[in-house]
Amino acid sequence: MQMPPTYASGLDHLIGQQRVILLFDQPQHPASEQMEAWGAVDLAEWKLHLMTIPLTDQQTRQAWHINKDTRLILIGLDGGEKLRLNRLATFEEITDLIAQMPMRQYEQRLKRKP
Repeated sequence: MQMPPTYASGLDHLIGQQRVILLFDQPQHPASEQMEAWGAVDLAEWKLHLMTIPLTDQQTRQAWHINKDTRLILIGLDGGEKLRLNRLATFEEITDLIAQMPMRQYEQRLKRKP
């Protein structure tokens, strides 16, 4: 899987359009570890956009209150934080959580309509 672009601008343009997964590089755990654990996944099916946050991006780390252990944050379509983890996550964990979200359930109902 190709590495996503690094965080360069705000997330405002994605709110309402895509869910965002912020992957944080940590000294002993690069974001690429998470990407490798997921392998080939269908991000478009889940309206997911990945962003890696390098160690040098202190502005983003401060804005999201990132501590030395934070590995991943999931941001919903509404721009709110839905999940924060200090460990690697399976893609199934992420999609299971998204499947329970009201916006995702609404998307699925729209797909089923003739």
